[in-house]
Amino acid sequence: MASCVVISGCSAGMEVGIDAYSWVVGPRFGGVRDVEPGLHLVVMSRGDGVGRQGVWIELGAGEVVAKEWDATAEGIAHEGANPSLGEGSVLAMQREAATPGALKLGGYPPDHAGVWRALSRHVTRASLRRCGLELDASFSCDETPVDDEEEEFDGTCSRPSPTWTEFGSASSTGEAAAVTRSHLDGSERVRRLVRTTFGAPTELLAEIELAFVCFLALGSLAALKQWQKGLALVASCDDLMAAESAFFQDLVDVLRAQLSLAPPNFFRDPIGRSEDFLRPALANLLEGLADDRGLFDFVRDRFGLFADAADRDDARRRRLFDAARSAEDAPVVVVDGSPGAMQEDDDPRAVLRRLGFVDLATEMDPEREDPAMAAMRVLDEGPPSARADAFRYLESLAGEGASPASNIIPQ
Repeated sequence: MASCVVISGCSAGMEVGIDAYSWVVGPRFGGVRDVEPGLHLVVMSRGDGVGRQGVWIELGAGEVVAKEWDATAEGIAHEGANPSLGEGSVLAMQREAATPGALKLGGYPPDHAGVWRALSRHVTRASLRRCGLELDASFSCDETPVDDEEEEFDGTCSRPSPTWTEFGSASSTGEAAAVTRSHLDGSERVRRLVRTTFGAPTELLAEIELAFVCFLALGSLAALKQWQKGLALVASCDDLMAAESAFFQDLVDVLRAQLSLAPPNFFRDPIGRSEDFLRPALANLLEGLADDRGLFDFVRDRFGLFADAADRDDARRRRLFDAARSAEDAPVVVVDGSPGAMQEDDDPRAVLRRLGFVDLATEMDPEREDPAMAAMRVLDEGPPSARADAFRYLESLAGEGASPASNIIPQ
């Protein structure tokens, strides 16, 4: 018997999704059938991507899980699995689910099951719990407080949001050689995180997967930044690449699944360039991995990266991986026993000011957004002087020679 998710309370024009797939639904939509057993993410919003909320569920074989959209509260109603249904109702739904058309259920996209497995195969209940999420408890990724007119504003969001692990930063104290090594190679930081926070390397991969899925399905900027930081960190681990080959094989498989959802012009689009933490991370991985599991051929053929090279060895000989590491991503080198003596300013606002985008720098929040994201937000809601800066900044990205600030990604 097929598993299904029954969703009530939907109206025409709502956005409903499961995993990384979504629909704008019609008035007869009642849920999704033919869902594989396992963990799944259900997402709902009133439409146009506004106020997206998610809920993680776990389906057994032949199981029916019911969720409801509360149009008055504009949110996913009830907490817990099937909280408003008695055992008889669930059994009736299971019988109806076996009858095509009985519950007005749309089919789970057959080619999407493999995509979801590849995107989320390390995510477990423990992974969710570490990030402040529970099964059958709805959450949002709103990163701004909600002021309810009927309640005194207390600075809290209406629903919980994920809490991401702090990856920390490279050491800036101690012996000069050790400080330099910590900036060149993130292996010790990853080992420390596994010991103190994750318990197993696969749980670090799980958080990278979870962050990407929350960004993809709910449009969370905080999740995007966590994904960026996690990939940048593990891609810098030269020592671990040699010692933990199985971990990096899994990482490459995860990264390929994620990049398979990106458009072919991802690395050429001006906004994509502002998110180009990924190009130096790919260069590190492709240069350091003993077995890249076809990653080089994949990024060359899909995105045109390193297109001048016949293969990975040819890219090494041509030093194309070195060229992919921009000056903004150059490692810190410590000299004459003075930790941090030659360290570049990590704050992208400082670079924006040096480039003449002073008002945009003032409006930017480096914990939540990079310069391009800030510019797009400011164009919508910023003061006039900052909007002028934002327009000039985005215009510079679209030109032939992108501004150096286009490569700024806060760490």
